Amino acid sequence: MSIKIISQEEAEQLLHMEKKIVWNDTLQDTYYLRTPTDFFARFPMRSLDGNNLFLMQISQSPYKQIKIDFHFQENCQYIGLLRVDYHSIHKNPETMNEHVPPIAQKYCGHLIDDSHIHFYVEGYRRLDWAIPLTVSRFPIKDIRMEDPDSLLSALRAFSAHIGLTTKIQTEGRLFL
Repeated sequence: MSIKIISQEEAEQLLHMEKKIVWNDTLQDTYYLRTPTDFFARFPMRSLDGNNLFLMQISQSPYKQIKIDFHFQENCQYIGLLRVDYHSIHKNPETMNEHVPPIAQKYCGHLIDDSHIHFYVEGYRRLDWAIPLTVSRFPIKDIRMEDPDSLLSALRAFSAHIGLTTKIQTEGRLFL
């Protein structure tokens, strides 16, 4: 598969532009999330100007209940822009180019064996680079089974970080 190339600046613009969840071809101000036992949800989104399509996905591992992923991508060229993985493992590439941000450079070739955040780096496959959540600016560093509200807080923080203006309401216990 060929690597889709956009600049770091374009990736940042896509990440932070305001967007809403689309349901029945209508932008939603509020979206009601009903929670099954094993959780997997996809949310198609569109920029407010209608020119860009996106996809957000939330999944819970069927094998490790506390392993949760929030994934966000541009949905025409399938370019991953951001992913937060809780209680997961990731290995960064062994080599880096000039687009790898300084905060990630010391993690070149490292195995990150806990919660981490992936981000777009020009010239790499989808979301190859990550840093531990503990050193990131992402506000929710961990989710815990004994605190189910921590997952809802993480979902809200992720939504704000990607410019989602649709308010997500939950019915019942979210995951866990």
